[in-house]
Amino acid sequence: NSQLHGYTEASQTNAIVGWFFDNEETGWRANASVNFAFAGPEGYGEAMLGYQWQDWVETRVGVQAFSGPQQSRAELYSALNNIYLEVKGWF
Repeated sequence: NSQLHGYTEASQTNAIVGWFFDNEETGWRANASVNFAFAGPEGYGEAMLGYQWQDWVETRVGVQAFSGPQQSRAELYSALNNIYLEVKGWF
C-alpha cells in the first residue's frame, strides 16, 4: 500500500474492504477488494473468479484497476489496468 500511495508519513490513512470466498468441496473461489487512500484520493480494485478442476489444475479470470487524480502514482499505474485469465497447474 505504501508503494501505491507514496506514503511519506504514518498519519496518511487508507481503507481496504474485501470479500473472499473459497469452497474446497465445489472448487469455486472468488474475491473482490478495494483499497482507497483518503489523502489522494487514489484507489486500487481487484475482482477474481476461479475454479479448481482437479487436484492439479485451476483456472482464474479477473480484473485489476488503479485510479487516481492526474499526476498521482495511481494514475501512472493505471497503465497496468488489466483483465486476466490464469491457468495454474501443480505437478
